[in-house]
Amino acid sequence: MPTTLENWNPGKAENRHPEMTYEEKEKLFLEVKEDARYEDFLYGCYECGICVSSCPSARFYDYSPRVIAQAMAREDVERIYDIISEDIWNCAQCFSCVRCPRGNNPGGLVTLLREVAVRNGLQETRDVLQGYSRVIYKVMLKGNQVSPDMLQPDFFPDWGSVGGAVQR
Repeated sequence: MPTTLENWNPGKAENRHPEMTYEEKEKLFLEVKEDARYEDFLYGCYECGICVSSCPSARFYDYSPRVIAQAMAREDVERIYDIISEDIWNCAQCFSCVRCPRGNNPGGLVTLLREVAVRNGLQETRDVLQGYSRVIYKVMLKGNQVSPDMLQPDFFPDWGSVGGAVQR
């Protein structure tokens, strides 16, 4: 049986994000595809699973670098928007997935998707990055290092009672 959108990833093909039109989602995908690095990161997928087996995030989250490579290769706009909305922030950017025998770089694709999500100010992206805004701001002010004073629990009330462990 040939792989199609319906049998490849059942339950994910429908429009799960009706707040954005198909044309807007397609524009995001085309922005990724027009990036000069895109062709270097995607050559096609053998579906061997080496990227998934080497991915630490796949062990702990419902995350698969292979699904990202497959969705990009199939140009499945709806699935790619699902990935932009939910999956790209589960990637640790360790690039273990570059062990791909085909030469794919799912971590690089995630980088492109993150850049497009940030550039377009997607709400899901803002929600994910909100918790890091203070650290990012301080790093921008002080340089490229995080000093111990940036990790004081007083600066991060959203950490709750766990924040005290940082001082110990």
